[in-house]
Amino acid sequence: MSTQLRAVSVAETLKDSYKSVRSIFGSYIKEGDLTLLFGDSNCGKSALACDIAMAVAYGTNNFGNEIENAVKGKVLIFDLENNDSQFYSRYANSPMASDESDMIKRVCSVDITDVDAFTGELVKMLDEY
Repeated sequence: MSTQLRAVSVAETLKDSYKSVRSIFGSYIKEGDLTLLFGDSNCGKSALACDIAMAVAYGTNNFGNEIENAVKGKVLIFDLENNDSQFYSRYANSPMASDESDMIKRVCSVDITDVDAFTGELVKMLDEY
């Protein structure tokens, strides 16, 4: 990924080469996207994130329904709002509880006050995952 700022014409952006990007979760999330969910507390962000994670990792949602044309892959959830007890109470009975394949990992207790250290740890984690 380039860290340099660049300007690209709209015509260049809309060329046919971009049409080949795979959909990961319907038309909402494409391969290579960084997806952020934000909103008020208790509005369902974590539930939606876990449902998306289930769809991507297993091709099913939290209710066990199969997702048509699912593209399966590994998922990292950065859960910066729920403690372990809250996460357990919400998802202990979900299919994620019996996952031993490590397709979904939850990152929590993140200290981002030292941006360089956080970035280094994130890169290391992504390389290992």
